[in-house]
Amino acid sequence: MPPTDPGEFPPRPDDLVPATPLERRARALKALFDDPAPHITRMTRRLARDRPIPTRRRPVADRLPPAARTRRQDATERDAALEIHRTACLTLAHFDTS
Repeated sequence: MPPTDPGEFPPRPDDLVPATPLERRARALKALFDDPAPHITRMTRRLARDRPIPTRRRPVADRLPPAARTRRQDATERDAALEIHRTACLTLAHFDTS
């Protein structure tokens, strides 16, 4: 059954949802399912182009979080947090996961 023409059923004031965008979407899906090959090719190209290059995130940030750097924290606690952070960064720099 061919899709209806958009002008065949004009919108009425008592319609809950505008039908024109829904009908356009239905036509696009019908075109997709009738001939999927060009759409699959186009989507494959787009995904390859838009995909960011994966980067390796470090499990420990380069800087301490603001809560560990605040002046409200005791100086000895701040120094201890800094020392633990430095040790973790040095350990991760030579960490071998193989």
